[in-house]
Amino acid sequence: MPAKRSSITPRSRVGAIALSLGVLAIIGAEQAPEKSAAPIDKGQHVLILGNSFQNFVDSHLKTMADAAGIKDHVRGGDPLAVTKVDVAAFNPWFRDHDKPDKYFDDLIERGLKHNPNIRILAQVSWLPYDDPIFPVPEKGRETNWNGRTIEEVRKNHAAYFKHATDQVQAINKRHSKQVVFLVPTAQAVIALREKVKAGQAPGLKTQDDLFSDAIGHARQPVELLNAYCHFAVIYRRSPVGLALKGAKDEKLNYLLQEIAWKAVSEEPLSGVKAAP
Repeated sequence: MPAKRSSITPRSRVGAIALSLGVLAIIGAEQAPEKSAAPIDKGQHVLILGNSFQNFVDSHLKTMADAAGIKDHVRGGDPLAVTKVDVAAFNPWFRDHDKPDKYFDDLIERGLKHNPNIRILAQVSWLPYDDPIFPVPEKGRETNWNGRTIEEVRKNHAAYFKHATDQVQAINKRHSKQVVFLVPTAQAVIALREKVKAGQAPGLKTQDDLFSDAIGHARQPVELLNAYCHFAVIYRRSPVGLALKGAKDEKLNYLLQEIAWKAVSEEPLSGVKAAP
């Protein structure tokens, strides 16, 4: 069943950030980062801080870590969470080139203060309303998820992808090392939409099967795809072949894994390199 969706919207993040910064205040530093190409076998303490396009990743990640035989994966919200966080994942506001998400910058500064080796993950999300402008939501607004060609969808995301890359590169340059790693979720979602449109996604008839409302909240296939992308970036290993408990369709699950791994391994800022 899909994870329960939060009431937090992509535009409401101030309260969530205030809480997350308080949590990060107790983060310690013990573990140096691994080499980018090396898979991580040790369970990571992961704190998911994003909005309703990301928060469901938390529970799916635990299931995926268990399926991969990774012990001691710790969720940031667990009562037994210890003294450090290895990874903090957020969904920044990358829509504007000249207006970086100041809450994201605050998160990075606070995280580095308490753990110099923390990895900050920045999710690149699919566009709300399938619209590059993303105007203020209108009551009763509808989105035709099947109305655009995949070429149009990619074109509409192009500026957003560039903004994300430029901002993350600037942050990493400012800190003289890679602090922020991109999670190419939107790229993976577009690839899945292309498969659906071509009739190559088992059990999915139209792109309406991917989104639960006009703004674009995820149904289970997109939830799992997003979580697989995070898993690949966090553990620097392919999710392909994981037997995921609760997956409704094994063939679809395998396709989601393949799409996620391709997107992550092809993203220069993911910190992941596919095996030659």
